[in-house]
Amino acid sequence: MKFKLSLITRKLILSGILSIGILLAVPACAHAYTNLGENSNIQYVKVKRPLFTGQYTKVNGKKGHKIITPKGTILKVEATNGRSWAYFTRGAISYKKQQQIYQVPLTTKTYNKHYTTKYFRPYKLKLPVRTLALQAGTGYTNSKAGNYKPIFYITLDGYLQYYSTPRLKHYGIQNSWEATHESRAVDNPIWTIKPTRAVKIDSFKTKGKTSYIY
Repeated sequence: MKFKLSLITRKLILSGILSIGILLAVPACAHAYTNLGENSNIQYVKVKRPLFTGQYTKVNGKKGHKIITPKGTILKVEATNGRSWAYFTRGAISYKKQQQIYQVPLTTKTYNKHYTTKYFRPYKLKLPVRTLALQAGTGYTNSKAGNYKPIFYITLDGYLQYYSTPRLKHYGIQNSWEATHESRAVDNPIWTIKPTRAVKIDSFKTKGKTSYIY
């Protein structure tokens, strides 16, 4: 038995075949990336693909050439536009590393415009006390007796930096958030001056609320 197809039916069949062909030609798993700037709780990220993130080499204290940040680098998220733009720094890195990196100041022109899951993933510090300036004693105090006690902290690139009382007095650093000259806590000289001593950490582990470094 033979069937005669109308012109409209033939067109519908042809259209269906073409649609199937187009669908098959499109990759089955087109990856969708997320704008990380929508999450204001992200403090640090780890680089997934090499790219420029706003740092340059430092030559005689001045800006040199662009540094392509390698995969696996931890960056601190300093500011975002709430979408796919972000301003990154290397965070609390060692004094030694600071002498090699020039960080451009925050402006609308220095935002990285690729703040998505394609290039970055949120990162939580595995050593909770890392980047915290620790001082002898318990808790916080406003007493002058607590000023200029030795301070140490662990940098993002794995150094323990120690600052003695004489060095703190020399720079007027009373504690991790106060100095004799007026400045914001983030501008405290403790984050930029040369430490009394710096030691590279080989490994660490955390059990409960206690951290061990080796």
